[in-house]
Amino acid sequence: MDVEFHYYQTYLIAIKAGFEPKEAKIIAYSAQYLDDNDISFKIEKDSQYFYENYISQTSNIFKSKETWLKLNPVFHFIPGDPLCISASRRDGRMHHLNCTPDSPNANEIMDSALESENLYRIGIAAHGYADTWAHQNFIGFFEDFNSVNGFIPSVMPNLGHADFLNRPDYACATWVDERLLEPKIDNSQRFLQAASHLFYKLAQYKNPQYSASLLKEKELKLIGDLSVVMSKNDEDNRDQDKRIEAYMVLGVKETYDKYVWFEEAISEDVRFFKDRNSVNHFLDFNIFPDVLSWKNRQTYKTSHWYLFQEAIKAQQKSAWEILERNTFHKLDMELLKLAQIF
Repeated sequence: MDVEFHYYQTYLIAIKAGFEPKEAKIIAYSAQYLDDNDISFKIEKDSQYFYENYISQTSNIFKSKETWLKLNPVFHFIPGDPLCISASRRDGRMHHLNCTPDSPNANEIMDSALESENLYRIGIAAHGYADTWAHQNFIGFFEDFNSVNGFIPSVMPNLGHADFLNRPDYACATWVDERLLEPKIDNSQRFLQAASHLFYKLAQYKNPQYSASLLKEKELKLIGDLSVVMSKNDEDNRDQDKRIEAYMVLGVKETYDKYVWFEEAISEDVRFFKDRNSVNHFLDFNIFPDVLSWKNRQTYKTSHWYLFQEAIKAQQKSAWEILERNTFHKLDMELLKLAQIF
């Protein structure tokens, strides 16, 4: 999934679940910023105010196996149920790291975030929970389980859904996953299922007094509105901007800007190009790094950016413990060694 679901649809889902707009913005922004938090910043490096964030996404295929294992199964490809019917493959293969929708691990990770009552963690967990529908039948690691035949797949790393490019993340695309017994995929149906399940999670947390009939009424209205917006097949995601306009009409108050939280909290002394929009971080190489400082040393710990980063660290720790207890002990020896280092 991309910004369309993780920010705009998640914002609407949170509103319909009973959150105030300010709360919904934090949940939705956190859900999307998880994908955009891909640079490790060192702020006020030589002072008592030094802080370094923890990335939650990367496009750098040269990162270590340890880094990939620490990111993807926790935040983007939560390991599910290898026996899930929708995971049935033509070759009969199964894998303990295979991502499947609404899995026990995904539910436990989501529920743990809700129990924390931390809106940033709730948004972060909502990202991974929803992605179990979009990323189903892929492993967030280098594994030929992900691979398909063809020229483009032959030059792509067998990491996640790279062989299928961005097709699984497009809200209204239809495509074919020839690995599966049921190969025809309709993303809009997957996304609507994710929206429905996420709505129930958030609504039951925010308003536990809601009756089953009231929850169903609200869920049907939400899914009806989303279905209208997503009614047209869009193979290449060309109509996404039009759908975003429709989400704004339905109740999203602000468009997404991935730099807002960063700019509110941090000052940049730019030495060449801005680190945060430079391609240098792809190779973890920067000859002229920016000098970063807090805009307000007294209040930075109350900034959205700082609170999000602390939530990332807390969520990574919590989710890792759940996966270690439920899944990682089932892996083969090489992956088990990687899992045990954290």
